[in-house]
Parts: sequence; structure tokens; C-alpha cells
Amino acid sequence: MQQEDLLKIAIIFDHWEGETLVGYDNNKAVRRIALPQKKCYQELRNILYKGCSINSLSNQLESDGTLHPKDIIFEPDYLIEISSLSRCMQPYGSPAIGYILNFFEKNEESAARLLGEAANMFLDDCANESSDSPAMYKDSVAKFFREYPLQLSSCENIDKKFFEQLHRQFCNIQMKVGNIGIESEKGYRRDNVQLEPSFFCEALGLQGRIDLLQSDCSHLIELKAGKADEFRGGPKEEHKLQMSLYKEMLCYNLRLPRNHIHTHLFYSRYPRFYSIESGEQVISSALMLRNKIVALLLQLGEDGLRNILISITPDDLNESNTSSRLWTQYQRPALEAILTPFKESHALLLDYFFGNLSFVAREMLLAKKGDNLREGSRSFSDVWRATLENKQSNGNILIGLEIKQFNELEGISDITLGIPEYSNDFFPNFRAGDTVFIYRRDTEHDTAINRQVTRGTITHITPESVTLHLRHKQRNRIIFPTQSRYAIEHDHMDSTFRATFRDLYSLLTAPRHRIELLLSQRQPRFDSTLTLTRDYGNQYINDIVLKAKQAEELFMLVGPPGTGKTSQALSCMVREFYDGSSDILIASYTNRAVDEICQTLERLPEKPAYIRIGSEQSCAQQYRHRLLKNVISHCQKRDEIHSVIESTHIIVGTIASLTSRKELYRMKRFSTAIIDEASQILESQFAGLIAATTPTGESAIGKFIMIGDTKQLPAVVTQPAQLSRVKSRRLLAAGISDLSMSLFERLYQWYFKHPIEGITATLNRQGRMHPIVGNFANKHFYAGLLDCVPLPHQCEELPYKIFDYCNICQRTLATRRTAFIVTEKSKEKRTKSNKGEAQAIAQFVKAHYELCKANNIECILSEDIGVIVPFRNQIAMVMNEIAKLQLPYCEDIIIDTVERFQGSQKDIILFGTTISEPDEISMLSSIATDADGNSIDRKLNVALTRARKQMFVFGNPEALSVSPLYRTLIEELNS
Repeated sequence: MQQEDLLKIAIIFDHWEGETLVGYDNNKAVRRIALPQKKCYQELRNILYKGCSINSLSNQLESDGTLHPKDIIFEPDYLIEISSLSRCMQPYGSPAIGYILNFFEKNEESAARLLGEAANMFLDDCANESSDSPAMYKDSVAKFFREYPLQLSSCENIDKKFFEQLHRQFCNIQMKVGNIGIESEKGYRRDNVQLEPSFFCEALGLQGRIDLLQSDCSHLIELKAGKADEFRGGPKEEHKLQMSLYKEMLCYNLRLPRNHIHTHLFYSRYPRFYSIESGEQVISSALMLRNKIVALLLQLGEDGLRNILISITPDDLNESNTSSRLWTQYQRPALEAILTPFKESHALLLDYFFGNLSFVAREMLLAKKGDNLREGSRSFSDVWRATLENKQSNGNILIGLEIKQFNELEGISDITLGIPEYSNDFFPNFRAGDTVFIYRRDTEHDTAINRQVTRGTITHITPESVTLHLRHKQRNRIIFPTQSRYAIEHDHMDSTFRATFRDLYSLLTAPRHRIELLLSQRQPRFDSTLTLTRDYGNQYINDIVLKAKQAEELFMLVGPPGTGKTSQALSCMVREFYDGSSDILIASYTNRAVDEICQTLERLPEKPAYIRIGSEQSCAQQYRHRLLKNVISHCQKRDEIHSVIESTHIIVGTIASLTSRKELYRMKRFSTAIIDEASQILESQFAGLIAATTPTGESAIGKFIMIGDTKQLPAVVTQPAQLSRVKSRRLLAAGISDLSMSLFERLYQWYFKHPIEGITATLNRQGRMHPIVGNFANKHFYAGLLDCVPLPHQCEELPYKIFDYCNICQRTLATRRTAFIVTEKSKEKRTKSNKGEAQAIAQFVKAHYELCKANNIECILSEDIGVIVPFRNQIAMVMNEIAKLQLPYCEDIIIDTVERFQGSQKDIILFGTTISEPDEISMLSSIATDADGNSIDRKLNVALTRARKQMFVFGNPEALSVSPLYRTLIEELNS
């Protein structure tokens, strides 16, 4: 075995033999690994379990075959952020549980935190400046003002002193990192500097993002806007460790000698650079700390930390037995504040908290590592675990990309790359809105773990090209040499899970009356004396809006497909509650649904002003003027921003974006929150809004109006169903039986069993589907209770008088509202694609165009037709077949999965089932039991109810007919 092979050896652990670990390598060969002779690694005995993965690093091979590693990494696929790991090193000690406790810190903006955010922006500007275009403080601070308007306008202690510190930071950063300073002091080359490069280091089980790096990795800078260790007169230990781990990561990933990399810790407050070097023992202790943290995170997923968090005290964490002023006056009280709610909360709330905490931890684990027992399970570790062939077969990588164009407004912000022609069986699993990373791939050996990666979002993709919006602008083109070729893969971020942990913890300190309502320990209040301020022209809608108004804390509206839950019910509620003084929060699960809410608000006769929270990449073009940064673009002062926000009484966004903007609730109290798509939102995702409070401790939201449909798509969950089922008798008694259930569904089932007048209502008049189109769903999913409004399109005849009778596609479209179109089995098994079905769908698109032309009917294909298929591979297949038609507007036809189509509608829906084998039927279905005890296929329900005028199902009868429901569908569509 060569020395290069000994740098990292992956092992599946089996058992101990004294001080030796015994396991199996990737070739199933037995491996014996001597426990490193370092005290910290003795704790491995308490961590390793049969079947776990380990990396044995920097090995020496004895003559008897025993490996002597420098370090051992436990479950390396579970990447830990270096900055988060380093934070665990505190003057009082480095307890692994501190990593978990950091989840629960309040995420409130402070002046010091904002100074740090500003410093990072200043670093970008100054590192990118040139002699011809120097960075200017007024421009940089204006950009900072635009990027952090809510934080700046709501934060206390923003005064003259703050802006003096801000200016001093800028000057210090420019002096040290700007056009002259960076080269004169540290040997950087201006044409080689890159900002915020990311690295994934599977060898160490770490990942990190470096502030500033020279392309040859000879120098790196990490910026710190806060204080150094002024007591010891040098850098803080946690910052030194962070730099050392960055260096170690680069050495392993890029196979660089340690003396090649020079690390510089830059405290911009003073300003001063520190060169950082750490000993081998410090690195090993940090890696063992990382191992213990991963072990705790695995325990967290098994509800194994409850007793620890309830019983632990700050003094238990004081490993150094310090009694310093820092400990007694700051650190100990801060830890006490985090731990006290665990001891003071009642048992039911703790059951709820720890149950959801473990549920989310399992989701995070699966997102990182996947599930080897579940076929088709996808996780971030596939980036380095999956072969290129496997990635390509699943469409999860684009390779051979060539740079076509840069958008270089104030730096490179967007890159367009050409996509080469791949083999006929490759179908990319990417679409606009996906978060991805890009890296140079000039040889088959270049991967995401031996190359620097740059993160971004896909803004546009066609079969020929893909455009990325970079998360951090770059000015130096050398970072993206045009002669190189590139690869793109799917990204994963921990921030969403960490935010959910923090939101769940906030429930422990939320107002008691709100928690009692959440846990069904009391009935919601209702004021029957309130009346409507106007008539909405429809008694049916009047009754629903009145119930929503009279509910003081909670109202739940069931909105089956096409019943106008947004265009009618939500819009009338907004009109009723919009009185010029009350503030309304409107949220939905997806950005597409938020776009529809914006469309509804734009059409209201009152023309209310509103602000949308979110980014331009996630907002439709026509509503971007409503984004916060655009609404306040004229503001020059914090008070002006505050005034605009105070005077704008409607705030709109996704549940994730509104939950994360805690500063919003320091500025406004909302009388009402209207939550659309509520049946897709997990209880844990709702926690941040439920627990939100004003600075005085009052609930930041008066009442919740939730709109959803438990018979449509549920919340997205990756863990097996049996793991999400509740065992706590207290929770079961409160009606909480399954944590994969949305809050809407759980509460709706509770009030179905314990009815309260005025808390729930159901819309039952649908104005979307022609009665023939809607017949199957109405009959089988809604017990025939859905009536047509009716609207004109629900009564009219098909408009095609002229058609080619011999063309079966034209004849079907001209004479049928619905039909089942038989397609052959795919010739390639298990590819999640079906070329014959894709071609049939394309022929129907062509036939519609030809019919419209023959009958002198205006045809805009992208507005008339929508295509639903179950798999991303089939999306690409259908897209390619339609593109071959070269028809006007065909490139803009929405082709998507049913999950992404919920909430949308088209005149004609073409639903391709794709599967070829009977045992694949489960991939089409989402079976649930409704409150009445009836079985519902929620995926099928959504797919069949997107069409207004015509709906056609494509599939193989043999494969589909194993399902009684699909067998009935085929029979009824063909009758």
C-alpha cells in the first residue's frame, strides 16, 4: 500500500480487541486500527457502535497490518460547520453539549452583531476594489443599510457611537485588505483573491466557508469584528481553532503541505493581523470534540438528551472550574437563562418540545446522510458517496459546463454556462430556484471534496444553458477561468434546521395562554357580537368571513381545490380586517403561493399597500417592487424605514421568511395572521410564529386564520412513518399522535372530534373545474359535496369545431373533457422516465396548437397547458420532447411534479404517470385517512384538480391497475 493511500481509510466499525478497533474497509477486508495514543481518543469507546462509519487518518502501517492513525473521525458524512464547532471552545471549557445549547440562543440583533455583518460586507467591497474604482464608505454603508433594514431600524443602541464604530471598521478593513494594504502586508495578489469560498471535507467530517482566500490557497484571511482576548493579549482560542481547522481542511482536501498555507486572523476593531499556528494535540482534541458532538446529535434524534438537558447546570459545564468575572457575570448567567426553561416547563410542553426536537433532528440526519435502507433516498453525502454514473443516472450532476457569459454589475453576480449534449438517457434533476454549488471539473478526478465550491441559486435553465446567481459576488474573473469546465450539484444548508431548533425552544418561554391553545388544553375564544363592515356580494362568503372575524384566537378554513380560498375567502378577509390601523400578516408555504397572494392583493379595490419579505430570486418579476428593499429604497435614515414599516399594514411572505424575521415583531404587533397552504406546514415550522412576542412579552400575533385542505398534499417529511408516531400518553391525550402531521390537520381533527361552533368552516363551491373534469375527485375524495359556482367555463361547450378526425390527439382534445391515454412501458426499467409517454404528451401539446390555429382561437401554450409528472427525470424527458416541436411559447410551459403544482391551475392538464411496473405504484401515491375515516390519495387528488377545462391522464394500465383507485380512474375516464 502506498503512502498516498494511507492518508484516509474508511472503515465500518465492528468490535474492539483491547485497544484496537476492528472493522471492514470498502473492499470488505478486515482492518485493525490502533487507538491513537492521545488522551482525548479514549472517549471513542463511549461513542462507536457496530456498523458505524469511521475515517482513519494519516495512518502508519505496521508489519502485522495494524494501522496507527493520527486521528479518527466518527460518522464523517455528518459534516459539522467549523465555525459552529469552534464556538464550543470557551474559557470555561469545551463541553460537547454546548453545541446543542447554542441552538437555543436567542437570535436577536444587537449592535455588536450588526457591526459584524457590516464588517463582512466591507471586506467584500474592499477586497474587490481597484485603483480605478476604490471602495467608498458612503456606498458600502448604503448597501449595508439596504441589506439589513429591519435589523437596523428595530435594534436598540444604534446611535452616533455605532456609526462612528462602523466608519472606523471600514477604514481599518480598507487599510489592511484594500488595494494597497492586502498586498504590502501579506503577499496577496490582487488578481487572485476570492471571497467566501466553501469547502466540504468528508475526511474530517467538517465543512467551512472562508472569508477571503488566495486562489492558490497560500494565504487565507478570517475577519473578526469583535474583540480579541484582551485579557491574554492575543486572539481568542475559539478563533485560533477556527483558523487551524480551516488549514487542516485545505490540507486534506487539496493535498497541500501545511507550510504552504498561511493563515491570518484579522481583528478589524484594532486593526491587526495574527498569524495562527496550532499544535497537533489541539487539532486532535477539536476533532474528538466534533466526534462527541455528532454522537450527541444522533442521540438527539432518538430523544436521548432529555434527561441531560433537564438536569444539567451551568456549573456542570464549567470544566475549567473558573471563577473569573467573565464566567460569573456573563457566561454563567447566559447558560442559566438557556437551561432554566427546561426545569420550569410543565411535562406536556416538554413532551411536545422534545418530541418535535427529535423529529427535526432525524430530518436533519437524513438530509445529511440519507437512509441506506430506503431505495431512492437522497442526501447531501451523495456528493462524495455516489459514483458519477449514479449521479448522472439520477440527474443530480451537470458536468462539462462551459462559461458563456458573466453579469459583472459591481462584481460577478451571475454566470451563464452552456450545457453540452449528454447521452439520450440523461435527464437533469435541476430547475429554477434550486440552491446549488459550482466547481471546476477539468478532469474526472476533480470533485466537490478536492475543489473549492461556490454557492448560488439557479435562476434560469434550458436544455442548452443554466444561469446561476452567486451567493457572494466576485470581481476577479480568474476564479472562473473560461478555458475550464465546470460541474453543478445540489447544495444543502444547515441553517433551516438550526432555525427550527431555535423556534421550538422559544415555545418554552412563550405566553402561557398561547401554549395552552396549541396543546388543546383550553378552547379558543369567540366573540359572537362582532358584525361585518360590508357585504361581499355572496352570503356564502359573508358567513365564512364573519366566522373568521368573530374568532378571537383561531379559525380554520378547509379549502378544497378551486373553491377560491385565496381569490375569494382570503381576499375578503383582508378587506374586512384592513381598517387602516390593524396589522395583518399573510404567509404561505411556497413562494409560488405567495405570488398568488400578491396577485390577489393587487386586485383588491382598496389597493392596499403591502410589503413582501423575501429575495428577488424567489419572487415573480411583477411583484418585486413590493419587496422590502425596494419599498424602502428611498429611505436615508432608520426612522424613515421604521415609519414605512409602521404605516404599511400588510406584510406577506413564506412561513420560513416570516418566521426568521424576529425583528419584525419588535416593531409591529399583528392583529391577525392568515396562513395559506397550512396543511403543508409542520408543527415545528409553525413554532416561530406561535411563540413570537413583542418586546413587552405580549404575543406578537393576535389570532391565526389557517387555510388548508387535509385531502391535498401533506407536509414534506423524509423519515419513515413509524419514527414520527407519538408514544407519549400525555401527547396522545392532547390529540398529538404523529409529528409528520401538519398543525392544521392535527387541530382540525381535534375540533372534528370536539366541535366548537365557529372555529372551523369549509368552502364547497368550486369555480375551477368543469363538472366533468372535477367529477372523479368530487365523487371519491369529497363525497360529492363540491358544487360548481358555476362560472362560464364550467357551462360552455368545447370550442373546437374543426379538427382532423384521423388524428387521435386532435379528435380526443376536440371531443373529450377527460380521457385516459394508454402508453407503453418504458424500455429502460427503473429510470423514473418514460420516453413513449413524453412523446405522447408532446403530441397533445402539438394537437392543441393545431386545433387553436384551425379554429382561429388565440393560443399561448404556456398559459393554456400544464404538465404534471411524478419524477424530475420525466420532467426533463417531457421538456426535451416538447422543445423539439419548436412551437411558440412551448419553452415556457410549466412541467413539474404534483408537489410543485399544488396551488396552480391551467385550462388543460396533461398528467403523465410514467411508471411501467406494478410495484412502482407507491411512488405515485400519498395515502391518508381523513377525519371521517375515509382513505384519500392526496397526490392523485391534487393532480386531477389542477385543470379548468380539460384533463388527460397518460399511463400504462397494467402498472396502474394494481391500485383499486387508479383502476377505477381508468374505467371512469374511459366511460
